[in-house]
Amino acid sequence: MSIATVKAAQYQAQEYQRHSNELKKLQEKNYGEFKRINDQKNDELTKNTKEFEKIVEDEKNKTARKLNEFRLFYADRKKEEQARLDKELQDLKKAHLDQVNELKETHTNEIERMEKSHREYLENATRKFEAEKAKVNA
Repeated sequence: MSIATVKAAQYQAQEYQRHSNELKKLQEKNYGEFKRINDQKNDELTKNTKEFEKIVEDEKNKTARKLNEFRLFYADRKKEEQARLDKELQDLKKAHLDQVNELKETHTNEIERMEKSHREYLENATRKFEAEKAKVNA
């Protein structure tokens, strides 16, 4: 082997070593940058996930509050409507009772009028009978 070949081989080995070292440095640099960016993006993802969960929780709470407000509102409305219907039912019962009493009074008066009319008729018939009987006996 000649000196030139040995020098060329040494030069090639040095270049290979230098190239390997450069590649290692670039890999370490790129891995460090990748690691930094990856950590940064993971932190952003974690932050966004927490913000999203907070927003979802806030919306759930807001919806639950609105639902509770609606329930209370409609419970009050139901009570008011029930009270109104109870009053209306009482008024209807009172009106019905008044009508029943009025009909009883009307019927009682009609019966009394009919009884009076019958008594008068019987009295007239009795008087006529007595008058006829007196004419026959006389």
